[in-house]
Amino acid sequence: MYQTLLKICKNPIFVGGKVYITYGFMEPKYGGPHYGSDLVPGAPGMSDDVTAIADGVIEYVKSSVSKTLPLTSTSHADALGNNIKITHNDKYMTRYCHLKYNSIKVKPGDKVKKGQVIATIGNTGCSTGLHVHFEVWENGVRVNPESFIIGEKSLTITQSVKTNVKTFKKTTIDALNLRTQPSTDGEIILTIPKGASVELEDENTWVKATYKDSGGKIRTGFCAAGYLK
Repeated sequence: MYQTLLKICKNPIFVGGKVYITYGFMEPKYGGPHYGSDLVPGAPGMSDDVTAIADGVIEYVKSSVSKTLPLTSTSHADALGNNIKITHNDKYMTRYCHLKYNSIKVKPGDKVKKGQVIATIGNTGCSTGLHVHFEVWENGVRVNPESFIIGEKSLTITQSVKTNVKTFKKTTIDALNLRTQPSTDGEIILTIPKGASVELEDENTWVKATYKDSGGKIRTGFCAAGYLK
């Protein structure tokens, strides 16, 4: 059995963070290519709840499969069991398969946030035990999901940042995160308090920002422009 523990899991699909890969991408064990990674919770006592790996929109839901099928039924219409597809942008889509019957909490058209519970791990369709078959589609082609789970690659496409346009604005929420890149995948550098002045270099959704912290140090990163005025 594959059993690779992803200890650093920046984009987990289970509540609690860690996952085991029980069967890897393109492994040939069952007679053909495997176009995803089979995942189970990676620590005792972790929740079986399945979450969205990133913000997106529910594109497709199948929730009618109530039983496990033999592995010889891979061409069956229910082979992937209950499953969900999430579109993240024009480039990326993710799929979560073999979900528990009657556990899906979303419907097509719903907007979901990273970490939002969408279903429960299951054993429906062609499956040998409780797990989630997880796929990442990049420009319509299935790619290895592991690098997206550990955070080496991002499912978020960010807007380009304009330069040479400097303005000062104040924060409108109690705590605004300054990040290393213009997306929620960026690590938090520090938290800017409400009412603080921030120097901006553009007027996009995500903006490059400069802020002087409480110790007088100049900190530069990215923050969400919607929380500035």
